[in-house]
Amino acid sequence: MKQTYSRALGVAWVLALALLLPAPPAFGSEGASAEAVEETSPSVGESLDLEEAIALALRSNPFLRAEEERQREVAAQVKEARADAFPQVSAVGGWERSRNPAFLNSADFEDFVEAFPGGTFEPAPSAVYRWGVEMRQPLFTFGKTRAAVDLASTALEVTDAQVEAVRLDVALEAAEAFFELLRARRALEALEIQERGRREALEVVQARYDLGEATELERLRASASLAQVRPRQATLEGDLAVAAGELRRVLGLEGSLPASPADPAGVLSDAATLPQAPTLDALLGAAHRRRPELRDLALQRRALGERQRVIRADAKPRLDFSGVYGHTARQAEDLSDTLFQDWSVSFDLSWLFFDGGRRKAQLEQLESRRRQLVLLLDDQESRVRQELETAAAAYASARESWLASQTSAAAAREAARVAGESYQEGVALQADLLDAQQRATEAELVLVGAYFDARIEAARLHRAAGLLPTEGWSAGPAPADLIPDDPTESEKEKAEP
Repeated sequence: MKQTYSRALGVAWVLALALLLPAPPAFGSEGASAEAVEETSPSVGESLDLEEAIALALRSNPFLRAEEERQREVAAQVKEARADAFPQVSAVGGWERSRNPAFLNSADFEDFVEAFPGGTFEPAPSAVYRWGVEMRQPLFTFGKTRAAVDLASTALEVTDAQVEAVRLDVALEAAEAFFELLRARRALEALEIQERGRREALEVVQARYDLGEATELERLRASASLAQVRPRQATLEGDLAVAAGELRRVLGLEGSLPASPADPAGVLSDAATLPQAPTLDALLGAAHRRRPELRDLALQRRALGERQRVIRADAKPRLDFSGVYGHTARQAEDLSDTLFQDWSVSFDLSWLFFDGGRRKAQLEQLESRRRQLVLLLDDQESRVRQELETAAAAYASARESWLASQTSAAAAREAARVAGESYQEGVALQADLLDAQQRATEAELVLVGAYFDARIEAARLHRAAGLLPTEGWSAGPAPADLIPDDPTESEKEKAEP
């Protein structure tokens, strides 16, 4: 009987140690994945790891897609601004019938009547047909057209930076939801292993009780120990459903989640999966290169400078060309006769040299907003530093907690093994054995929780540095990631052909 019980305990704890899952690969370079979530989605394949989850979120998240659609709107505005530099050609045509008594109201009409005694001068209605082509082309606007194009292009860059910030937020949401799902799944697996072990232990005690080798109290304790697992299982099943729903929302999935393959054993205790974070200076350097919020404010400041160029150009002369060619005739059949050709060409110079101080007031407003953005950029840089310090401290604390939980879990496993052997030899009470098993399970749950807490804090630290959770710290900035400098006055006053 003792050998049977020993085998049952051995099988239970071997399963516990073998199935306790590891984590995704190293901090900043993801490739591992979560375990199965029951149903599969044909649109994303049969498995889902962190990298695939983030990629799917960046592809399908509705909020991010709405922001990306705004990019297309602003890109169209750039095309609209450029259109002002090109000729505007339109076809014109029409028919008009009118009766005009202007001749009767002329000051010379009475003198004219005296020259034709007895004449009748009643105005008669007349009709006119016309068709033609009209073209307008701005020739010189003192930089206004180019400034408008530059302003629209900068607005597109501002939108790109704002979309990038949303991408980082969505990626962080996906990572957090992914790890919460794994946490619930792994904790549930640990309890399921504990339940199997306690069920097997109850069967052993029941067999011993039937043979008269165990007391009623031992049997009741084993039965109560098994019953205690179910309430926690129900709680974790609810947590798993909530985590799956949150991940499904972030990924933009309407149906079920795809399955996730199991991780190889041992990673929960592998320090390489959660290395120490870089120094604060390195984090600040990455944030200055990659944080889209900083780039957003810098670009907004530049956009205000280009808006000032547009307003200054309004105070200068403007030269436009316009031309019209067509036919005008009283009879429709004469519209094709060259005798009724109608054309005109004009060069128009306009200069609004006084507007009551409106432009000056607009420039003062824009300059004030530029100064506000300079101050906001300084404030944002301070906030980024504080955010990095907080995220780095939280990750370091979570990592230390995870390392400590490894020691605690190892000690609890050894204590459960010793208690099992002592109970087998009859030198330990059943209560001691159940208590040791309970402590071992709790330690495993703490280890799983501490690991995924550290993974989530790592993802948040990546976000604070302007990086995706799957990017390594060596990821360099792309040219578009650099914060632009504010253009000088000489650069603002660009000449326009």
